[in-house]
Amino acid sequence: MEQLLILLLFLALPRIIKAVAKQGQTDKKAKAPARQRPRRAPAPTPVAQPVTVRYALWDPNQVPAYQACADQFMAANPLISVEIEQAS
Repeated sequence: MEQLLILLLFLALPRIIKAVAKQGQTDKKAKAPARQRPRRAPAPTPVAQPVTVRYALWDPNQVPAYQACADQFMAANPLISVEIEQAS
């Protein structure tokens, strides 16, 4: 009878150890303080400033078409002005 108890204990021992170890891990996780990420200062909001883009063309015949496109672009983007120049 004693040998049977020793055999049963031997067979059950790995499960007992695993259960105890698992309980210990659960306790450690519960007791460990939560890590907090360091807080970063909010990024500054960029301030939109007016800007001018200069565009040069070689062919004077294309200036009116490009100027029409630039006018539409500037109407949609009021802080960006486009200067069309004819380079000779």
